[in-house]
Amino acid sequence: MLNAGHQILRIITAFIIGPIVTLIAIGFNVPILISLFGGVVCFVMTLFIMKMSQRRGARKKFNLTKSEYNLIEEQLEEANDTARQLSSLFTKVRSIKGFRQLYDMNKIARRIINIVKTNPQKFYRVETFFYAHLPSIGELADKYVLLAREKMKDYEVKLALQETQLALDNYQKILNDDLKEVLADDIESLKMELDFAKMTSARHSKKSEPLSAHFTAIKQQSKQQEPEQEAFEKALQHYAEAEQKIELSKKKVMKSNKIYHIKNLN
Repeated sequence: MLNAGHQILRIITAFIIGPIVTLIAIGFNVPILISLFGGVVCFVMTLFIMKMSQRRGARKKFNLTKSEYNLIEEQLEEANDTARQLSSLFTKVRSIKGFRQLYDMNKIARRIINIVKTNPQKFYRVETFFYAHLPSIGELADKYVLLAREKMKDYEVKLALQETQLALDNYQKILNDDLKEVLADDIESLKMELDFAKMTSARHSKKSEPLSAHFTAIKQQSKQQEPEQEAFEKALQHYAEAEQKIELSKKKVMKSNKIYHIKNLN
């Protein structure tokens, strides 16, 4: 359905086209009054044509016929009027419970109206809300506030107030059911998305299990090989130390041989 954004776009476009047409007409030496009249006509025509175009686009988007679109639009207008009526009754209720009750029902009703306005196809899921529930709530709330404001201690009036209060309690539960019904498709879609996410997560965990097992085996193998590697390194160290000792002994022998040779020469 059309919203405030569509209306703002229409007005801005009309305010641009209207003066442009007027200036062009004046540029062609058309009398000023006729030029201004032409600009006004173009302004109005722009608003009308754009609104028709926007409505046609909305019907096509939600796959609705012209009669269906007009019916839903009419029901939304009537529902908005009833919601405004409920809002006007807030300050007229004397009890906190009554105020809270009307406030909650008006809040739920406006949520349903806005959801249907965003997606008109959902209208058919809560037709009874528009045809029966909300109008009945409006009438009951109006009579309840009227009786509650009267300072009458008559037994029949008190009984009527209690019965009206109970009826409004029941209608509040019905409104909650209507809200659940209008959100049923979204809830079902969310469940499907969650199921898909769980399946994807399960597949990913199954794929990662062999890899994690492989890395665990490698770690365990490396831990098992650590003592053998340490023993090998110690053996290499002992071998290096033995070679150093042999080299030192060779040097000592060579040195002693040189000294002995020199003494023999002398």
